[in-house]
Parts: sequence; C-alpha cells; structure tokens
Amino acid sequence: MKKMNVFITALTLVITSVAPMVSSAATSVTEASKDVTLSKKYASHYTLTLPDNDIDITRESVNENVSVNAYLEYGEKLTVSVLSTNDWTLKDTVHKDNPTKIGYKLKVGDNDLTKQKASEVMSVTHDDNNSLVETTMTFCDFGDPDYAGTYADTLTFSVAVGSASDVPQNPAPTEAPTEAPTGDVS
Repeated sequence: MKKMNVFITALTLVITSVAPMVSSAATSVTEASKDVTLSKKYASHYTLTLPDNDIDITRESVNENVSVNAYLEYGEKLTVSVLSTNDWTLKDTVHKDNPTKIGYKLKVGDNDLTKQKASEVMSVTHDDNNSLVETTMTFCDFGDPDYAGTYADTLTFSVAVGSASDVPQNPAPTEAPTEAPTGDVS
C-alpha cells in the first residue's frame, strides 16, 4: 500500500506539472488580422448635346442651345470650345478662289466669342454633377453681301476634361449617382 501511495503521489505530481504546460499551450494561440480594401471606380463621363449639323440662318439672329450632363471626379472641369474654319466669316460657296465674305458674331450671354480664335462656349465642374447645364449661343450681326448666294462657315466643337485650378484641397464627401448618363455627343 505504501508503494501505491508513493505511486499515486508521483502520478499526481506529474499530472499537476504537465497540466499547466498543456493549458498554457492551449491559450497561447497567436491571433492574426488582415485589412482588405474594397474599392469601386466611378469613371468620369458626360453627354454633350450640340446644334443640328446645319443651322439655317433666316433671321437677324438665331439662337442655338448647347447642353452637358456630366459626372466628373472631384477637381475635374469639362470645357466645351468652338473654332471657326473661316475666322468668323461666312464665305460665298460658289466662288471658291475669291469668295465674298460676310462677317458675323457668335455670342454666349454678353461674351462675344468671335473676338478669339478658339472660344469657350461653356464649362462644368464636379459641382454640376448629374445636372443638365445648358447655354444659348446667339449668331447675329450679319453683314450685307455684295450679291445673292449661299454663304457658309464651319464650326468645330471640342470637349476637354482637365483639372480645375480653383478647387479646394479637402473635398466634402459626395454620393455616387444611382443612374449614370451615357458618354456620348449628339
């Protein structure tokens, strides 16, 4: 019996000394974490509506609309410009070698665009996102031709998207559109 008591005591010592090692091994599990970034790109896009291909000038002044519906990144600016092929004159279409010219003006508001080579018709920024922005161009002050005939000029419209220089550095959060306009020119 004495041997049995010694054996049980020895066994108890072994178990009590092993138990803390087992429990400490079980509680020292290393925890790990990982950050995952979720992102979605909302691309800039716009719809630009220009006048029809041919503008028939039958009155002293003719108004035509230009409109833009844009969705731009913070700090972007979309600019619509126009350039005259004939330097803001209508040329007689019959006498190509020595055409008769008639001057005219193109105005947007009070701004006379014919005083410049390439002129800004309108611009929009991210502040205008998902809003239809429209401006009216007025063709007016036509000169008098030396003789009857058809006179024409070709206007080339261009669109540029760039950085707006007057944008504050810390933008306020904005919401993404629920439905985006298409990116086309009509």
